[in-house]
Amino acid sequence: MRLINLLIQKKIRESSSGFTIIELLVVITLVGLVSGIGIFSMVNYGNTQLIEQSVGNTKSIFDEAKFNAVSSVKLEVDATGQAITCDTDVTAYRVDVLPSSVGNDSIELHMICNNSEELVKTFELPSNLNMGVGTTCDEVVYETVRLQVSGLPLLPCDIDIEGFGQTKTIRINELGNVNII
Repeated sequence: MRLINLLIQKKIRESSSGFTIIELLVVITLVGLVSGIGIFSMVNYGNTQLIEQSVGNTKSIFDEAKFNAVSSVKLEVDATGQAITCDTDVTAYRVDVLPSSVGNDSIELHMICNNSEELVKTFELPSNLNMGVGTTCDEVVYETVRLQVSGLPLLPCDIDIEGFGQTKTIRINELGNVNII
């Protein structure tokens, strides 16, 4: 019996010497492949979220302009906390779409009084995003008194935000409503 146990233990020791080099290479290759796919997916997700956030920020500026015009809101300070001087009633809010050939493209919100115009807020697109060639909006004006909306060129107009091989379109209709399409 003792001889059989010694033979079994010797056989176990000989057969459990470890993994072969081929087995190790296969495992390392699979781990590298799965890690590469995971990193690519994470970067792609981050890029998509950057575009979505920029589209949301752009839409919120238009929504703020429309809300302020309908409510006849007279702002006292801009987005940076600087005082705004408007001695008369607010006549309109204007949103300018500013593609740039030098710096980053941007969206500006202006409050228009009878005799003056004040920059209220600016949203600058991240450096790796830009206004696409399908952008047809230059400015949209929300009037406070007549509650009318006008645009240059005529409404409806579109703003395309492009980057990372993706394009998102924001449409401003004749009523000044903003939709992401």
